[in-house]
Amino acid sequence: MLERFFSGFAKRAAARREGEARATVPQAASPADEALRRWLARDAYPGFYEEAGLAASPLRMAAVRWMASPTNAAELAALLGGLREQAKVDALDRLLLADLLLRVGQVEEGERELAALAAAGGKQGAQAGAVLGMRLFDRGEFGRARTLIERACALYPELACCRVAGAILHGYDGRHEEGVELLKRARAAHPYANNVIGAQVEVLLRSGRLLEGMQALVDNEYMMGVYPAPAVCPAWEGEALGRGRLVMLTGYGLGDVIQMLRFVRLLREREPEARVSIVSPPELARLARSMGCFEEVHEQPVPFTGFDWMAGQNQLPLALGAGMREVSRFDPYLAIPPGEVAAAAAWLPPRRPGVRRVGVRWAGRAGQFYDRKRSIPFEAFQRLFAVPGVEWVALVEEREVLESLPAHPLLDVSEHMRDLFATGALISNLDLVITADTSVAHLGGALGLPTWVATRPDLGWRWGETGPATPWYKSVRVFRHVPGTFDWDALVADMESALREWLQQAPGSGDGAGGRD
Repeated sequence: MLERFFSGFAKRAAARREGEARATVPQAASPADEALRRWLARDAYPGFYEEAGLAASPLRMAAVRWMASPTNAAELAALLGGLREQAKVDALDRLLLADLLLRVGQVEEGERELAALAAAGGKQGAQAGAVLGMRLFDRGEFGRARTLIERACALYPELACCRVAGAILHGYDGRHEEGVELLKRARAAHPYANNVIGAQVEVLLRSGRLLEGMQALVDNEYMMGVYPAPAVCPAWEGEALGRGRLVMLTGYGLGDVIQMLRFVRLLREREPEARVSIVSPPELARLARSMGCFEEVHEQPVPFTGFDWMAGQNQLPLALGAGMREVSRFDPYLAIPPGEVAAAAAWLPPRRPGVRRVGVRWAGRAGQFYDRKRSIPFEAFQRLFAVPGVEWVALVEEREVLESLPAHPLLDVSEHMRDLFATGALISNLDLVITADTSVAHLGGALGLPTWVATRPDLGWRWGETGPATPWYKSVRVFRHVPGTFDWDALVADMESALREWLQQAPGSGDGAGGRD
């Protein structure tokens, strides 16, 4: 059984962070200073603030106080004006100016300040280069990101932001052990920094260390207050539940929740008498109910006084001691009732002889920081649409999205797709699903349906490093960018070849197997 250290973790971490923050910020009774102290205590800030000499500069103190507790626009304008003047002579003020600009959405100017500072060199230049490099990396601008990150790491390798950026770059190159070591050192110096822990989670999970990665993720959840009422409802650590009541908490993206629902099957197998409930995103509520594993499915937060334990979705594999060997035990682990599948068939026109039905999803939810490297330009799919013998179905919820596109052959069923249960019923009537790295990929895999997923160029950890298969879903076929490239046209060309080959198979025989390395 895993070591049970969770019970006092949140209290110890909070006390230590509180002490460090009080040493950083002059004590004052004002609500603004109290907000700043709490903000610094969470390590929600970039690492350069710890050396910023905040107390020695009233303007710097006012700027980070505003970032901790944003107030009125007039104050913001005054802060930006002051920092712009001081930035002419002090690199640290330029770094703070860039951070403030990015936080208020003035991205172009903020990144321009970071780029100029990175070109100037020095410690703040290394910090600026690492921060800008990670931003560019998340947008898929890998070449420019690599140049900035490598230069920053060469200048000041001991800085936390450089270690994080270097570890991300190592992960992209498949050098996981080096990344793990960098982040181990970074976390020793900054045990509560969210950016350090987030990078550590990604590197550990991409290297196949499921329990270690989830441990780091759950550590961070404790720090962020995901388990808010330990005295009333403690976090579950794997002890026998009997007929006790447990509530499962969910978060992150919808695909993340779907992926972790597999462990509910293992939980029910081990604790058949437990009364398990879930707090679910509304888009997933009907899907959760269809599992038959939950006593209650709540679409809004609930009082914890009605439960004996709580467990976050990422805590389940830890509490169950479920590593990668248990991942494939329940595959598929979701199912849409036959009557619902039959009802969804009426959303589509009658089948045409010899024509296969393929659903397509080319983009995820707008606004995600990584969306530019996971969503596929719609134009890239034109070569797929030119393949004969296919009836195409749009797997999108908003009719206006389809109306904004150039001419296309996609069937519009958006009026029916009110949640992921409906999407599951629809794709159960298709022969194949082709999707970017979105919740639809997880849904198709969890239902055991033939699904092709086009991965991000930096590889989400779920899809493995090489080959067409993922350990998480047997029915999913993975299409990858050539290592070191970011070329959607080339990847979709591979899909086109595979699609033509798949169409030569007898109807119903496509199983999602195969793919490129």
